[in-house]
Order: sequence, then structure tokens, then C-alpha cells
Amino acid sequence: MSGKKTVMLCLASFALIGLWSAPALATWIDTVTPYDDGTTVWKGETTFSVVLPSPALPLSGHIDWAVFAPWQPLPFSDYTRTPGQFTYVYQVYNDVTAAALSYYGVILENQAGNIDWSTDAMFGVPAVEPYSASITPPPDGAAEWDFSNLAAGSVSSGLVFSSPQTPMDFYSIVINSGEYAIAEPVPSPSPNSIPEPATIWLLVSGLGTVLGAYWWRRR
Repeated sequence: MSGKKTVMLCLASFALIGLWSAPALATWIDTVTPYDDGTTVWKGETTFSVVLPSPALPLSGHIDWAVFAPWQPLPFSDYTRTPGQFTYVYQVYNDVTAAALSYYGVILENQAGNIDWSTDAMFGVPAVEPYSASITPPPDGAAEWDFSNLAAGSVSSGLVFSSPQTPMDFYSIVINSGEYAIAEPVPSPSPNSIPEPATIWLLVSGLGTVLGAYWWRRR
């Protein structure tokens, strides 16, 4: 774990410069409309390629990802979502890699939990399941999935976690037997959360009271 932590810290300076993303080409994730915050639809496809060490064996692929709001249906049924929280989903595609991918981690600066993976609704595409999933606490933490053999030409199962926080653009790390690559941007929980229903009701009630008083005084 300490080695992964060191790699994450070393790559952070690269990761926060020049975010890029390819057009969304997802199939499995694309089956349900994702979260839309009014400015960004949280669904996409992000490419990655080797950055360390150099020279290195070929390492490249892409990540399909999406974020679903608490009130939206998920494109799979074998994950028990956390009520009232956002669901973050990723699929790792090993496109051209000399060695099998062994690790995928989404960097976390804010709260996340209920990490797991999903294998249903794959549209006949064989998916490689991780053998473990864990979360190291933020800040500078990660949602992490470890694989035995995510070989070239294969795709991971749906990698999932929940968070009460709305998404923001951040970065993730892919590792094979000796190479490290950054996939960015991918969604990660932001510092912001959706107000609780009670809070929204209080705000609406307060606004109603103010408008009512204004109307009464006008009369």
C-alpha cells in the first residue's frame, strides 16, 4: 500500500495539469441517463497511457464512467446502493497492454464508501472481476480495486462506490506489472453535497413566509 501511496503522490502533479476526455462511447454504462448538474452530464470515456517508468512496455486503454443521482435507476441490479447518495461507476478497458492490469484507483479528496463491483447487465461482454476492493480515507485517499488478470482486450466489471457528495473532475491511476498511467478526468466526490430534504423544506417555508409578509404589507 505504501508503494501505491508514493506513486499517487508522485503522479499528482501530472494529474492536475491538462485534464482531457474522449467522447462518450459507453454501452453498458450508457443505458441509463446519468446525473446532470445543469452544466455537466456526468458520463464519459477517458483514455489513459503509460507515464512512468520510461521507457516502458505498452500500456493504454480507456475508462467508461458515470455518476447516478439518488433518485435515478442504475444500469445493474447486483449492487445495494446507499440510500440518498450518489453512485459512482467505472469500467476499465485494457486496450493495448503488454502486461495484465493489476490495479485501478480513483483518487479521493472527499467522503466515499460502500465500495464493490457489479457483474450483471453486461450485454454478453465477459467482464473481469477484481479480487478485492477497499477505500483509503480522504484526503489523498483512493477507491481501489485489485485484479489478478485484467489482460489485453478485456474489460473490468462495473467498479462502484457511493458518496453523499456531488461529483467533480479529478483523476485515477492504472497499474500493470511495472507501469503506471493516469486516467483523467474521471468523477470523484467534491466538497459539495445535496441539501437534506428537511433543509430544502425549511428554505422553501422561509421563502414562502417572506413572500407572504411582503404581499400582506403591499395590501
